[in-house]
Amino acid sequence: MANTTATTANMFTVNAGSVILTATAKHKGSVFGFPNEPKQRGKGYHNYFVLTVKSNNGSRATFNYYGSINDHSKGITELGETGIKEALGCVLSDANSAANWTSTDDVMDEFGYDTDSRSQYKQAKQVFKGCQAAAEKMAKLGLSQHDIEELCDQLNN
Repeated sequence: MANTTATTANMFTVNAGSVILTATAKHKGSVFGFPNEPKQRGKGYHNYFVLTVKSNNGSRATFNYYGSINDHSKGITELGETGIKEALGCVLSDANSAANWTSTDDVMDEFGYDTDSRSQYKQAKQVFKGCQAAAEKMAKLGLSQHDIEELCDQLNN
């Protein structure tokens, strides 16, 4: 069973079995829209963070995380404990999705992409590769697929 413990306002610690993960986030700037979606009118700016996750097995991994338009408009450029927990939950959710997909076509089916659209195929391929990369990083941190599922349930509910 996973347990969580906050150690400071800018750090979040969670454990799954014998694996203990500590996450921190650093603001890297602002970006317009999200990187895996086409630029469209009406999209706003997001804060861009690098989430660093360290494991008690000595491994370390970094992940890109994009905050909300609302937080950007309020000038929020730091993730506290809750924000880091949410960011880690998103990354774990991506890693968990990779276990359910065997190809870009699976991503297209799940998100309702137009299978005849070359640009949407390219976008789905980026999502697929990003989720696979997240799963590989989580495995290096010592998490099994079972651990990832358990943490997703805990952090995202």
